Amino acid sequence: MAAMVNPPEENTASRLVYHSWRTRFAEREDPEAYSISSEEPDLVLETEDKPIHISRVNLPLPGGHYFITFEEFVDGSWAVFFEDFPSIIAGSNNSWEDALDDLATIVRDDLQDIEEYKDNVSPYQKKCHIFLKKAFNL
Repeated sequence: MAAMVNPPEENTASRLVYHSWRTRFAEREDPEAYSISSEEPDLVLETEDKPIHISRVNLPLPGGHYFITFEEFVDGSWAVFFEDFPSIIAGSNNSWEDALDDLATIVRDDLQDIEEYKDNVSPYQKKCHIFLKKAFNL
């Protein structure tokens, strides 16, 4: 029987983001308890394109603290992204945990791309790499 082994950088990125989130909310298991809304609850229209809950987490990363936003939608899907670089975004149709794991995978892949394609990147990728290098103190 073969065992599936994840590359060390995938494990590190996933654990870093996931455990940082869990330690911030160790006393409570329900992320909805921390939800905030930019509008009055009575005025929020429950449509699929507008989040019904928004949570912010000040995530400690090697380069400092960065806010990550979690958005839950009516259909039960989640989006998660860095506030300082919202185009690094992940999502899940099932749970915030899956969305967070997806974000860790995206970050891991982008960190690998920094090394692999350092001389051949678009202006967007340069900005993304600068943000990730700063956030992860590389």
